Amino acid sequence: MRDINLLEGLGSRKKFDVKKSARRAAIAVVIVALLLGGAVFGLRYLNDQYKQQLADISAEMAQYKEIGELKNTITDKRQLIDSLKVLLDTADVTSRVDSAFFETISNALSSSVYLTSLALNEDGTVSLAGKGVTREDITYFIYSLKLSGAFKDISFSVISQEKNETTDTGLFGFAATAVLVSEEVPSGE
Repeated sequence: MRDINLLEGLGSRKKFDVKKSARRAAIAVVIVALLLGGAVFGLRYLNDQYKQQLADISAEMAQYKEIGELKNTITDKRQLIDSLKVLLDTADVTSRVDSAFFETISNALSSSVYLTSLALNEDGTVSLAGKGVTREDITYFIYSLKLSGAFKDISFSVISQEKNETTDTGLFGFAATAVLVSEEVPSGE
C-alpha cells in the first residue's frame, strides 16, 4: 500500500507543481506585461519630449530665420547708406563751387569779355570759353582770375580771331583751363 500512497502523493505533487508553475508563469506574464507597459509608456514619454524639443527648435529656427532676414536687410541698408555717404562725400569734394566762385569769375569779366561756356570737372579743373574784343582784354581777364587766388595753373588753350564780314568787326575767341585751389573759393575781393 505504500506504493499506492506514494503514487497518490506523486500525483498530488504534480498537481501542486503544475499549479505552482502556472502561478509562476502568470506572475512572470504580469511582470513582463508591466515591464512592457512601462517601456511603452517610457518610450511614448521620450517621443513626446523629443517632439516638443523638435517643435521648440523649429520655432527658434524660425525666429533666427526672421533675425537673419532682418540682418540681411540691415546689411543692405548699411551698404546703401555707405554708398550714399560716398556719393555725398564725392559731391562735397567736387562741389566747391558756390556763389563766391561765380562772383570771382564775374568780377574778373569786363564789358569787353564774355563767357560762352563754363565747365567744372570732378578733379577741380575749370574749362572756360568765351569771346573778347581784343587780345589784351582776354589776357587781362585771365590775369584777374589768377590774381583772385581762386585758381592756379591758368593757361590758354586757344585764342582765335573771328571776323564778322557783314559788320566788318572782329572778336577774339578763347578757351582756357584752370584748376581750383583746394581751399574755399575766395570771394574775389
